[in-house]
Amino acid sequence: MADIAKTEGMDVTQVRRVMRLTLLAPEIVERLAGSPDAVLEKGMRRPWPNGWSDQMRVLAPPA
Repeated sequence: MADIAKTEGMDVTQVRRVMRLTLLAPEIVERLAGSPDAVLEKGMRRPWPNGWSDQMRVLAPPA
């Protein structure tokens, strides 16, 4: 992660936060990508479940 941070000119902590996004359920990633008002920074700081179905229940409940 240190190499990525250096190459991208980012702080290692920020790289770690962004890398966590790779663990999100694909449906949540789609919702975030399609939402112009999504606040990623707030979400990246929260803990979330490992299982995708649990993520959907906690992070993207049905409207």
